[in-house]
This record gives sequence, C-alpha cells and structure tokens, in this order.
Amino acid sequence: KKEKAALEKARRTSKNRRRALIVAPSVAAAGAAGYGLAFHGIPAFRYYQADRLLAMKEFDQAKAAFLGIAPYRDSARRAVESDYLAAKEAMRVGTLTSLKTAQDGFDALKDYEDSSDLAKEARYLRAQKLRDAGQYESAADLFNEIADYQDADEQALYSRYLWAKKLMDDLQFDKAREKLLAMSEYRDSA
Repeated sequence: KKEKAALEKARRTSKNRRRALIVAPSVAAAGAAGYGLAFHGIPAFRYYQADRLLAMKEFDQAKAAFLGIAPYRDSARRAVESDYLAAKEAMRVGTLTSLKTAQDGFDALKDYEDSSDLAKEARYLRAQKLRDAGQYESAADLFNEIADYQDADEQALYSRYLWAKKLMDDLQFDKAREKLLAMSEYRDSA
C-alpha cells in the first residue's frame, strides 16, 4: 500500500508539473497580451482617434485627446499642433473676431513653427479690417504694434490720415488739425 500511495503521489506531482508547464506560459502570454493592449493598443487607438479629430478640424477635442495620452509617441507635440491649426483656421475665416482669435492663438504659441510671423500677419489683416470698418485709431495702433512687418508703418500713417479726414467730415476741425499737423509731411496733410 505504501508503494501504491508513493506511486500515486509521484503521478500527481508529475501531472501537476505538466499542468504548471502548460498554465504558466499561458498566464504569462495572457499577461503580456494584456500589457501590450493596455500600454500600446489602447493608446494607439486613442492616438488614431485624436488624429481623426484633428483631420475633421475638431481642434479643441483633438488637443484634449492628445493630452489624455500625452506620454504616448508625439502626442504632446500634436496637442500643440492642434492649437496651431486652430489659429490658422481662425485666420483663414478672416472676420475681426476670428483674426483676434488667431492673433491670440499664435501669440500663445510663441516660437512654434512660424507662429510669430503668423501673429504679425493676423494683426496686419485685423488692422486692415478695422480701418475698413472706420475704426482708424484702433487700426493705426495695431499697425504700430507690428511696425517692422511689411508696410505696417505706412499703413499706420495712412490710417491716421483717414482718421483726420473723418474728423474733418464730422466737423471736428480742431482734432483734425492736430492729427494733420502731426503728419505734416504726409500726402496733403499740410
């Protein structure tokens, strides 16, 4: 009986070892698959979704999605790219409000790609719109902010000139004279 019990015990031990040899790699494989899915598969899918949002011009949602997976690949840079593309889209729209949004967006991005140049361009376009709307003082001030950009200094002077002419049309001769004297060399200001 002792021999039979020992033989049975040896058989169970052998059977348990075989099970362990089968189960252990399976558990390890399942763990590796779970790890791969959690740390690579899911972030890759979320990155894809964020990229799709960016392609559909859902800039705020894309930025949030990229920030949600920030350590994954270049998602932190793509979040900044979302802001950049949003500002470019706002500038493309070209209204006073959207140009201000673009200007602020590019200012916030500072040295990202060509943001500083685009911030100046947004100011320039906005100043032109302000002048076209008869807001000469605001236009001149905005042109002065970017005096070194294209012909902004000339545009500022022209805006002040139009402002003085508007004051004359409104019969505000003293204010008009003051403005015209300040630019006596410009056109027929004298």
